[in-house]
Amino acid sequence: MLQSQPLHLFYAMQGNHIRRLTDRAVCTIAGLAVGISLLALYETYRERLIRLRALSEKQDMRLRRQLRELRSCSMSLDLAAGETSALMHKLFWKDCQTDIREAYDFHTNQPLGSGAYGVVWLAKHKRTGIKRAIKRIDKRWLRPGEIEAWKKMDHPHVCRLVEYFESPHYVWLVTELCHGEELCERIISEQPGLPEVEVANLMEQMLRATLHCHQRGMLHRDLKPENFLFTGVDGEDLKLIDFGFAVQDGTWSAESKYDGTLLYASPQQLKGAHTAKSDDVWSLGVIFHILLTGQFPFSTSEDAIFKEMSERGILQKDLEGHLQNLSCSVEAADLVQQLLTWDAPDRTSLEAALEHPFLASANSAPSLPAQDVLSRLEHFMDGCRLKQLAQTAIAHLLGESRKDGSLARATFVELERLGDGEVTITALRHFLQMHGMQPTASWFSKVEEHLMGENNSIGYTRFLAAALDDSGKGDRRVKSVVFDLLDSDGDGLISIEDLRSGLNLSLDESTQVISEALADIGLSGYKDVSSGCITFWNFLQLLEPTAPVSQKWKDGSSQDVMSTLANWLWPGLLSYV
Repeated sequence: MLQSQPLHLFYAMQGNHIRRLTDRAVCTIAGLAVGISLLALYETYRERLIRLRALSEKQDMRLRRQLRELRSCSMSLDLAAGETSALMHKLFWKDCQTDIREAYDFHTNQPLGSGAYGVVWLAKHKRTGIKRAIKRIDKRWLRPGEIEAWKKMDHPHVCRLVEYFESPHYVWLVTELCHGEELCERIISEQPGLPEVEVANLMEQMLRATLHCHQRGMLHRDLKPENFLFTGVDGEDLKLIDFGFAVQDGTWSAESKYDGTLLYASPQQLKGAHTAKSDDVWSLGVIFHILLTGQFPFSTSEDAIFKEMSERGILQKDLEGHLQNLSCSVEAADLVQQLLTWDAPDRTSLEAALEHPFLASANSAPSLPAQDVLSRLEHFMDGCRLKQLAQTAIAHLLGESRKDGSLARATFVELERLGDGEVTITALRHFLQMHGMQPTASWFSKVEEHLMGENNSIGYTRFLAAALDDSGKGDRRVKSVVFDLLDSDGDGLISIEDLRSGLNLSLDESTQVISEALADIGLSGYKDVSSGCITFWNFLQLLEPTAPVSQKWKDGSSQDVMSTLANWLWPGLLSYV
């Protein structure tokens, strides 16, 4: 009995050893089976990826071919101006059914300012978070030319009208917000008069803003320091505001009678003559004198006394005495005398004033490198028309607040100097040649096709859309607003019917615009193009293009491959998150 016990233990130990060996064998076999299965799976998917890559390369080639055919087709469409005009109309006007408080938050009961006919409030757009200045005007005092005049303006030194709302009793004008002080406050703080270099900078801006009004067929009729605002707290850039007294050049009615600030009225306006461009020139002359000396060019700053001097016929002699006693440079004295010439036919023009030697001392702000201007305009023109339209609307909403905004503004002004107040093909060619660049004739033909507006010049908003850096994703809240403007029926898709109803395009035109956009983002494989629609994610892909799918596979990154496959399954998801 004692001898059998070790034998039993021996067999027990052997059994445990055999079981362990068996377990190891089973695990090894199972591991080999899993490995073989994974290898087979890997080979299967590798072959599928290779086929997908080949298919993608073929698709890329087909899409590029289709896109070239779409853009070179015989149908000649010059839609830029019409599309933009229709979209801007939708953006500008909100009818009586839309309460402005549905779109904007008014955070304070304290207005930014008030005048004889309106009150200005600070508000924030609910969807985008952008702060605006909003002027509320009682309809009883609204002049019919104010909104139309402001809508025509598109210039770096004119405050932008973003949109307006109409209610039964009021009109609300929503404009970009200038964060700086009024020009009159700068004058008061720097008595008696500003340095001539600063005066030259300010006068050039005011002359260009007024010239833009005249080139758009409008007379401002209320130019004064209170109606020029600095864009920033410490900035030197001015913007013209308030078109309450503006009228169309060449028109006359009882409403055209001068009601502006008396001390800035020309001798002809004081006598009740028809309004003319020379009247705005005179007002700028009065401002110029105040900038130089801190004083009006008259012996009074009181309206009643000023009016009495005019009626007694002694105002001209009083003015001439002040001009003779000016203490300033010869160039400054000469320009102010030209601007304040008593007889309107002999008064200088805005174009001539901008060429005066005094303004040669004005400093030029840093601008975009010419190579960037060339490449960015090229990139903009290569985009489909839906993308160009969307970028223009975004530029209208954001203005100069985007990256490189101040550089783009300075570049536009430099081009404007070369084009006598307009950014023309000749000005652009001269600008590029000055920096050693010689684009081809076909390049300038593309500029004429894609960028030129009704006046054969490039508008400021269109220039911002093309020249600003769009490499970043930007504010997608703004893009969402633009998408909704294009989505006329509000179903979350930009369709052919949306473009027909919203932009007044024909069926063929709308179909082609949608087809180009789908081709740009690689979704043009519809047998029936008329069924194609642009989702918001597609819209983001259009504005934030990524590298071609085939290029990602060529790079060999598994992460890129998986990202690409996911982006195929859920377009736009990756870029959104």
